[in-house]
Amino acid sequence: AEAAALSGDHERTAENKAQSLANASLCRLCEFGDVAGAVDDARKAVAADATYAKARVRLADALRCAVGDGAAEVEAALDCSTKLSAADAALLKKHRGVARRRRQRYDAAMRDLCEKAVDGR
Repeated sequence: AEAAALSGDHERTAENKAQSLANASLCRLCEFGDVAGAVDDARKAVAADATYAKARVRLADALRCAVGDGAAEVEAALDCSTKLSAADAALLKKHRGVARRRRQRYDAAMRDLCEKAVDGR
C-alpha cells in the first residue's frame, strides 16, 4: 500500500490513488487472504476518492469476507451522487442482491436455531 501513496497536483491523482488502493485491496483478499488489510486498503480507496464506485464495491467485498455482510457499504455506493457507468451500476446491483440474500439466509438460520433451542427444552 506504500506504493499507492501517490502525490501530485493533477486532477486525476485522487482517482489514481483510489484505483491503486482498490486493486491492492482485491489482491490482498484474493491472493493473500488478508481480510483486515483488504478492508483497510478499500477504506483508504473510498477516502481517496468517494466517487470511485469500484472502491466502494471492493470495500463491500472485503467487509463481506470480514463480517459476512457488506450491505451498508453497498447501499452507500448505490446512493453515491455521481453518475455510474452501466457496468458499475450492474455490478453494484448484483452486490446489493447478494448482500440481501445473505442477510435473509442468516435471519432464517437464526430463527431456525432459536426455534430448535426452544423446542429442545
